[in-house]
Amino acid sequence: MLSKWIGSRTSNGEPNLPLRFSAGEIMIEDDPYSVVIDTDLYGVVCSYCIKKSSASRCSRCSWITYCSKDCKRKDKLYHDLECKVLQSCAKEDELPDQETRLVIRALDRLIRERREKRESVGDYFGCRRTIRDLVGHLDHLGKDERRQAEIRAQRIFDYVKNCIDTSLDEVLSVLQRCRINCHSLVDHNSPQYFSRGRAVYLGVSKMNHGCGPTDYVQMFDGRKYTLRALCDIQVYDPLAMTVHYIPPTLPLATRQTRLLNNYYFICNCAKCVWQSRHPEPVLAAAELVARIEQTFEVSHDYEEWLIIGKDYLEEMKDLPDSNFYVYWLLIQLQWTCAELGRYAESIEYGTRAMDGAESVLSLEPILFSICESMVKLGWNKRQSNSHQRFLDAIKTAKDLYVITHGGDHKIVRSLDVMRKGGSWWRKIFRHRDISKYITESLGKENVEESAAETK
Repeated sequence: MLSKWIGSRTSNGEPNLPLRFSAGEIMIEDDPYSVVIDTDLYGVVCSYCIKKSSASRCSRCSWITYCSKDCKRKDKLYHDLECKVLQSCAKEDELPDQETRLVIRALDRLIRERREKRESVGDYFGCRRTIRDLVGHLDHLGKDERRQAEIRAQRIFDYVKNCIDTSLDEVLSVLQRCRINCHSLVDHNSPQYFSRGRAVYLGVSKMNHGCGPTDYVQMFDGRKYTLRALCDIQVYDPLAMTVHYIPPTLPLATRQTRLLNNYYFICNCAKCVWQSRHPEPVLAAAELVARIEQTFEVSHDYEEWLIIGKDYLEEMKDLPDSNFYVYWLLIQLQWTCAELGRYAESIEYGTRAMDGAESVLSLEPILFSICESMVKLGWNKRQSNSHQRFLDAIKTAKDLYVITHGGDHKIVRSLDVMRKGGSWWRKIFRHRDISKYITESLGKENVEESAAETK
């Protein structure tokens, strides 16, 4: 069983409703059916736990790396077919892309389990699911979409046809199931929340989309998916719980278009129905939005992006900071200014961006970056005129992280180090023995603080 959900059960294994959860409590956990890291993280991140830096390389393909012998052993079964494919790749530009590797791993598992006459099962609060239960929407593909999917499936089939017993139709079916149901694997153990790869989960793939706010949040602890309660809640119908497939702050028309193009349905949640009956004025010209989206697709250095971002922000000066595109500009400018050492500007942009954050997980990296910049400016020192503002920011950030990550998480403890007034907190995220290092850091900060008070 890949899933584990929390709550009492009836005699037949169904949830004993209502299910009750406290703030910060894990509601359900799911291990992936198939998971891959980004190709550019080869040699950087462990391919199994996706938590730690890599130390040992696969002796057969020489591409995939692991943090330990244990992770290497655990991934051996799931890496087998992928390994055979990667062995034929001499250069990085020959490597199959992320989606191809995700499908290859899913195919490998599907065919191996079929041969062994068993199936991996996910369990979403009593609703059991296998890979066959995931929707692929093949019947909804247009002619051109179908052709492109068939071309991709043929490419994957050519990779694996000499290694496993499968068919082009089966590859196409698994490809579509992975496309519709895959998650971006966000690294919630680092404060920046960067994406590390893609994963397919059987249990929680049962959750549908909704554009409204939720009392719970999706988290990723390495490869494991967790759903955590944000407050004390009661769940009367787990099948009515929804998550966000796309940013819910996008304009209604944009949301509907993206959902239809990518997931093949029209959303009729309460928010969409209300907005369709009470249409908002068009706040940003389509031409400007198109230019902004094109800009996000191109790589720019920090100095260039600072100029570009400010110019766009000036063009949108009459729009509220909660506007989706203004929000994205603000967080890009926040990070850009921080990288350029323009910490006061970074704080200003970050503070404004908080108005557009649609969820706790959108808010947390903004707050953490604000706290970082405040430390750089010395606001964490008691003698600073802005010390109280820093304390308020640290408290808000810590209150959120304690709920979503738990009080012992390294991000929470790094905020404590920041609050102590020192500069050791940055090293926490690249130090191997985190617990020992945080303890030593807090101890050193206490010594420094005591020494300062005696002067």
